[in-house]
Amino acid sequence: MSDELRPETLPPVYRRRRILAIAAGCVVIGVAAIGFIAIATQCPEVQAPVIVTPEVVAVQVPVPPVAPLPPLAPSSASAPSMPRASELSLAFTVAGATYVKIAAVDDIKHGKLRLVVDDGVQVSIGKVAAKDLPDEYKSWAQRSLRFDSGCVAKVSGFALIARVTGSPGYTDLGEETWTAANVFTQGAPVLAARVADCSGTYARDTSLPEVVTLAEVDDQRGLIDQARKLVLASTLSSEAQTRWTKEYEQSGKWYDAEDTKIDAKMLRHPTTGAIWVSIHVYNPEECGDPGGNIWGLFQVANGTLKRAQLRAGSFDTIKNIIDIEGDGELELIGSDDWFTTSIMRADGETLDSTSIAFFGCGC
Repeated sequence: MSDELRPETLPPVYRRRRILAIAAGCVVIGVAAIGFIAIATQCPEVQAPVIVTPEVVAVQVPVPPVAPLPPLAPSSASAPSMPRASELSLAFTVAGATYVKIAAVDDIKHGKLRLVVDDGVQVSIGKVAAKDLPDEYKSWAQRSLRFDSGCVAKVSGFALIARVTGSPGYTDLGEETWTAANVFTQGAPVLAARVADCSGTYARDTSLPEVVTLAEVDDQRGLIDQARKLVLASTLSSEAQTRWTKEYEQSGKWYDAEDTKIDAKMLRHPTTGAIWVSIHVYNPEECGDPGGNIWGLFQVANGTLKRAQLRAGSFDTIKNIIDIEGDGELELIGSDDWFTTSIMRADGETLDSTSIAFFGCGC
């Protein structure tokens, strides 16, 4: 027995698809039983759409001027600039009064020159009023200075100062005595600021960071002795020994001579923590003596010495080893027997100096 046939009604969606499929063609092809008859029905011609380009009309619209933005105020959080080497000044004394060098100039309006004799040094002094200072130095009138001794003092006045020692007969002046006028012309005048109740080797404006000074530390590994041996075994030392024995016919080692001074220090930088060893070997080379002068600077790294400088010495005496700009690089302040004190970078570049002009025979 077969199942009862039931009429099936297609869902509307299928019926619509069939109608659409039949009506969608533009050409209908009929098939006859005897042959093929092609009936072509051509679709009506379709006109292409017309695209109309709108006309653009430019209209000038006045724009009101915009006020410029005010300049940005400096941020209080910005890091202060590091002091420059030129912002450290050398100090000197004249008859008990302390002066700080500002600049090597002599063409500033000043008072009448007067002559002061200070322990064999002839000094010519001309007072300078604060109102007569060049513009670049006027700020000095309001400064307070901190000395390497720790003393702080306000600037109390200004003067042009020149200093000489020796005899005027060694000049080309043709004069037999020193006067305020000829000392001024022969002594390389400087503009200096006067302070009271303070003294030292150098000073800096109290508005700037303090100069970084290195503290001497104990050598627990014998590194000073190692550095000394490196300096004394250097080519510079060998050359000094050759002059000592062959040119001047001296016996023994030049660095063992009675007049030889060996200044050896181990120093710690308080900011970077770096450890340095300074070795200065000096024998005065004067009046026909051979002498010798060598300076070596070594940094301690992992318990060993790394050479930073090994060169002919620039000073008879090294007074200070400091870091002027706070950048970890070292500077020296030293003097020689010819009355000159200088600030110098470790590589030998001179930054500033003060001097007493000498006129006479070196021997």
